[in-house]
Amino acid sequence: LSFKGYFKTYLYSVKPAKARNFPAPQPDGPYAASESKFRLKSYWDGGTGLKAEAAYELVFTARDGELAAARPLAGGYGWRVSDPDNFLTPARGGGTAPRTLLQNLDRLFLTWSPAPFDLYAGRQPLAFGSARSVNPTDVLAPYPFGTIDTEERRWVDALRLKAPNGEMGEFDAGWLPGEGWSQRGGAGFLRGRGVFKDTDLTLLAASFRGNLLAGLDLERRLGGAMLRAEAAQVWA
Repeated sequence: LSFKGYFKTYLYSVKPAKARNFPAPQPDGPYAASESKFRLKSYWDGGTGLKAEAAYELVFTARDGELAAARPLAGGYGWRVSDPDNFLTPARGGGTAPRTLLQNLDRLFLTWSPAPFDLYAGRQPLAFGSARSVNPTDVLAPYPFGTIDTEERRWVDALRLKAPNGEMGEFDAGWLPGEGWSQRGGAGFLRGRGVFKDTDLTLLAASFRGNLLAGLDLERRLGGAMLRAEAAQVWA
C-alpha cells in the first residue's frame, strides 16, 4: 500500500469567446482567475493479480464575479453512477460563486489481471484516439473545452475488459452504466487494435445515450515523422 500526491496552482487570464445565441449576458474580459488543486493518490498491490487505485482531490477556484455568473462551473462530471456533493463551499450556488471549493472522488477501481486478460471495475480512465490535438473518437470522457490542467482526465464509472491478440494486437470492450444506473444514460464500446502493413490500426464501435459511433484510428511512421489520422461517424 502506497500513497503519493501533489499540490499546484494556476494563475491565468480569461477572455471569454463570444457564443452565438447564448442566453446569458456576454462578459468582455479579460479577467484574472486562479485554480489551486490538492490531489491525494493511493495504490494497493495484492500480489496475486489484484490491484486497486484511488484518488481524491480538492480544488479551490477564484474568479471575477461577472465571469462566474456568465460561465458557471459544472457541478458534476458525467458518466458516474453517483457522487458526493461536488461543492463544499458554498454548498448552494457554487457554480456561479466567485470563490468555490470543490471535492472530487476521481478514482476508485479494482484491477484483476490473470494471464488471458485484464478486468477493470470502478472509477477509471477512459481515453480514445492517438491524435495530439483533436480526438473525434474520444466522445465519452474528453477534456472540456478550455481546460488548462490536462494532467488528470476526469474518470468515469465503467466495467472494462482488455485482452491481448497476438504480439501487438488488443481487444477492448467496456460498459458505462451512467448516472443512477440509467439505461438511457449509459454507454458501451468495442475496440480492436492490430498492425497492418506497418500501420497501427484501431477500429471502434460505440453506443452512448442513444447515439451510435464508428471510428477509425491510424498511426504509422513516415520517414522520420509519425503520421496520425483519426475519424469518426456519429448517427445521432
